[in-house]
Amino acid sequence: MGLVYHCCFVCSLLTLYTICCAGLKDVVIETDIVKLWVQQGGRLNEEINFLSKVQDEANRVRYCILHYFVK
Repeated sequence: MGLVYHCCFVCSLLTLYTICCAGLKDVVIETDIVKLWVQQGGRLNEEINFLSKVQDEANRVRYCILHYFVK
């Protein structure tokens, strides 16, 4: 009785382990923090876009100033 019980227990665990391993191939890991915690179209997206716009404008101004003084 003990050997049959252990055999069934081991086979059940191996079956469960195999099912879990087969499911791992379909797992998609999200590494972008914004996508994990913030809804799309929220306030954070607006602030990130604003910061990018300000940085672009500062780069344009810096380029114009350097271009003006180099001549």
